[in-house]
Amino acid sequence: MNSQSHLDNAMIQQLLDLGGKDLLGKMIGLFLEHAPLRMDKIEAAYVSQDLDEVYREAHALKSSAANLGANELRFLCQDIELLAHDGKASELVPKMPELVRLFHLVKDELAQKKVDLEA
Repeated sequence: MNSQSHLDNAMIQQLLDLGGKDLLGKMIGLFLEHAPLRMDKIEAAYVSQDLDEVYREAHALKSSAANLGANELRFLCQDIELLAHDGKASELVPKMPELVRLFHLVKDELAQKKVDLEA
């Protein structure tokens, strides 16, 4: 198992300090509920070459990732968002598998953090 965290622990601590376990748990829950749908939309839009949709969904996922300190995911979404906005479909090719891989790592880490909060 990879022990590297894909979350900014300082951001997680800020959220805990701001609203306690309830706020952090709700924010993680919203990410886990909505982010997989966004990923599905990004992937489908990429396959159909709908770069406007890739742009919109990558922008939304970027914001969700930023809110929880998933900075690597945030910056990758930002790259994808900008490439889609600029119509650079060919430059998205190497980014998409990395997005899928990183998204699943972040999602799994957040799911575990939610379990830990509820323990």
